[in-house]
Amino acid sequence: MRRLLAWTAGVLAVLLALGAVAFVVWAGNPYEAAPGSLERAERSADVAVDEDGVVITPRDGGVDTAVVFYPGARVEPEAYAASWAPVVAETGVSVVMPRMPFNLAVLAPGRAEAAMERIDADTWYLGGHSMGGAMAAFAAEGDALADRTEGLVLWGSYVAGTDLAGREDLRVLSVTASEDLLADPDTVRERSGNLPEDTVSVEIDGMNHAQFGDYGPQTADGTPRIGDDEAHAELADTTAGFLGNG
Repeated sequence: MRRLLAWTAGVLAVLLALGAVAFVVWAGNPYEAAPGSLERAERSADVAVDEDGVVITPRDGGVDTAVVFYPGARVEPEAYAASWAPVVAETGVSVVMPRMPFNLAVLAPGRAEAAMERIDADTWYLGGHSMGGAMAAFAAEGDALADRTEGLVLWGSYVAGTDLAGREDLRVLSVTASEDLLADPDTVRERSGNLPEDTVSVEIDGMNHAQFGDYGPQTADGTPRIGDDEAHAELADTTAGFLGNG
């Protein structure tokens, strides 16, 4: 009997070790920014990349409002620079995209607090793509950031395990994509009861999940009916319109 228990324990230890290795390989192989993506972003805004993440600021240097934006699962923050740069150029809003452990925001949902120290802004929004958006909503509900957060910007994301419906002080934008099979519009609408009643909801026709960033096709996603340039332009117009009216 002891030999059987020892053998079973040994097998479980091996399986756990293999699972840990598989996780590290999976999480450590993120979606990276497409070739030339950062260069395109730098045409309209200042982009700084370092070990802590990506900071995008307007060319004139003045900052009153800023957004902490959490990347989607297994996506590097650089992959959203091209999506956010036109918004920064049009509105003057700055964006801080923190780097996450193993590229998973779920492992560091409170990282926005440190990210806010990187820019001296009077008004702050939180936001994110996919899992990043869910974690940003979680952070917005926490005691540390609730009073500092003016609003929430959700791209291809929905709120789960967090109830912000009673936050009348919180401006929220929820952008969905018609061809998104990872955070499809129907599911986002079903979860909308967790958001304030006056949440601004916009669906971009023909766009898929990966087109919220600039990192190429994503596993299990839908097939887009519009090109990346058109998708990014519509996303930028929608987001800039929301932030510009803040």
